[in-house]
Amino acid sequence: MGFFITQARGEDEQIRYHRSTPNGEYIVMDTTMQGERVRLLLVDGIQESSTHLDPERKYEPLFRYLVFLQQIVEQHPDPKNVLLIGGAGFSYPKLFFSSGQTGELTVVEMDERMIRLARRWFYLNDLEKEYDLVRTGRLKICCDEGMHFLKHTDRKWDVILNDAYLGNVPDQGLLSDEGIALCKSHLAPKGILAVNIITPLAGPDCMRGIMARGRFGAYFNNATLYPCDPARPAGEKQNCMLVGW
Repeated sequence: MGFFITQARGEDEQIRYHRSTPNGEYIVMDTTMQGERVRLLLVDGIQESSTHLDPERKYEPLFRYLVFLQQIVEQHPDPKNVLLIGGAGFSYPKLFFSSGQTGELTVVEMDERMIRLARRWFYLNDLEKEYDLVRTGRLKICCDEGMHFLKHTDRKWDVILNDAYLGNVPDQGLLSDEGIALCKSHLAPKGILAVNIITPLAGPDCMRGIMARGRFGAYFNNATLYPCDPARPAGEKQNCMLVGW
């Protein structure tokens, strides 16, 4: 899952999990941010996911871009099948089901450790039990790389959400012409493809977003880059949504 650009750490930190592996250093940390107790998932110091620790708010997202993802799903007239590439701490699946969606969500996460951490520390097991997701099959979890998964399935989805990151770098394969074409080939009629891109909207560092939107324009009649926080200065990096339909 693409980290929110603000990586500020809070106070009263308590390490719950710490492992150094060939794939990176994983830390699960409880801390206080803006007066609230939260849990963070860090990989090589990059904030990959988070959750409220208040049991009443454990499915509520901390970051605006996750709400934006849900708004994109709700733009579809009948999102029966949604694909999320990049699960991390499963913050978005918690929002998807707790917001009352009745459809099915498939999550592709390439890092098996992420899935285990989401189960142990980020309430994924609670989510499955509370919404009866295992018995009904409404949540499908696949440990695979996004491009590989898409090349070996014939399924189609109403909405595909690409939130695949390696640290703070988006999955370049999925943003290539091949990747965009592959995603589009797995969209059902009236399908929507959305990609989380961390970029400014203006200034010398905005080329990532501009180039990605240009590639989208070759495959979709409508391709738009939306800032998740329009109040931020255009030259400041933030989570943006590149949407094609």
